Amino acid sequence: YPNVMIMSPSAYQGLASSSIILDRLTYSENNTVTTDALAKLFDLERVVVGKAVYSEGEGGFNNVWWSDSNFLAILAYAPQSPAGMEEPSFGYTYTLRGNPAVESPYYDNPTKSWVYGVTYDRVAVVTAKDAAVVVKFVTA
Repeated sequence: YPNVMIMSPSAYQGLASSSIILDRLTYSENNTVTTDALAKLFDLERVVVGKAVYSEGEGGFNNVWWSDSNFLAILAYAPQSPAGMEEPSFGYTYTLRGNPAVESPYYDNPTKSWVYGVTYDRVAVVTAKDAAVVVKFVTA
């Protein structure tokens, strides 16, 4: 069974303004739509909103996640503290031993800043594709 929901900012905004969700939270202790309230409502351990952005140069920032009206989310099983390699999980982030590796700092005159170089070798891997499903929320 899924224990985590990961969603785009637009999916979170869609759920936070949904009359169905707001009606369900009206009778709870705190009728504010938060990720904790959604986790409790959906019987999940965690609800996470993907807030990462990227830049294409001078054009400003864009959401990494879907930004259209599809309101997509991922329901997945991902244990907080895996018991071992045999425990299934939608994915893991593997980090090479000794990382992050911090280099000696140096002063960069053109930027008038100290630069602290860092090498951080890690990779996110989908390890059990059957441990997740993509959900599309439909607005009424």
